[in-house]
Amino acid sequence: MVWDILAKEYYSQRHRTSRNFDTIIHTHLPRIITELSPDGLYLDLGGGKGRLEELYEDARLNVVIGDISLAMMRTGMHACMHPRSAFCIQMDAFRIPFRENTFDGVFSLLGDPYSLKEAFEEVLRVLKPNGFFFIALPTKLWADNLRPFLGVEMDQTIFRTQNGKSLAVPSFLYNSQDLEKVLLNVGFKHIKTGEWKPSGLISKDQFSRDVLTSANNLSILPEELPLITYAFVYKSG
Repeated sequence: MVWDILAKEYYSQRHRTSRNFDTIIHTHLPRIITELSPDGLYLDLGGGKGRLEELYEDARLNVVIGDISLAMMRTGMHACMHPRSAFCIQMDAFRIPFRENTFDGVFSLLGDPYSLKEAFEEVLRVLKPNGFFFIALPTKLWADNLRPFLGVEMDQTIFRTQNGKSLAVPSFLYNSQDLEKVLLNVGFKHIKTGEWKPSGLISKDQFSRDVLTSANNLSILPEELPLITYAFVYKSG
């Protein structure tokens, strides 16, 4: 599996584009969802090593970290060993192994490998009434002005490993309006979508080559290129 191969290096600074995305999400997400209840149960879908405790700095959170790759989760196994905070389960986002109405909230941080209607339907199913779903994706604008230039298919992204391999993984992206339409059609309510730029968050020497290339193709500064599209939605009560 591609993610198993990437696991040992995915979270390194070598993969600078992903780190650019992380910086933006980690800055803005706690402003959208300011706190989580210690009595709630949350799913970090496609969570890899797990990020929610880093974001909210609250070891009392009850979190399930779900990822299709055991190797990705093993990079953060310390998070899964806390007696109360989290546990890890290998899962496919298209077949989440929980009963309906289980979670108070589901997070998908860089969930573009599975950001399709079928996975969104699974998220809706496992959410409790009035539960929320937050998803963050790279922007379609960024990809549209990078992938054709690199000869990459529009629904793929390429990771280049330290040993020189190029590994392709699915990457399904939307603009804010289209993401809202998909989520509405699935059955979510009270949808808030938007885009985040890296302005003031990332220094010029820390932008990845892929960000610089896309910005150059758009004839704008990299600081002004929207890099993250997000949606914050609810299941009806």
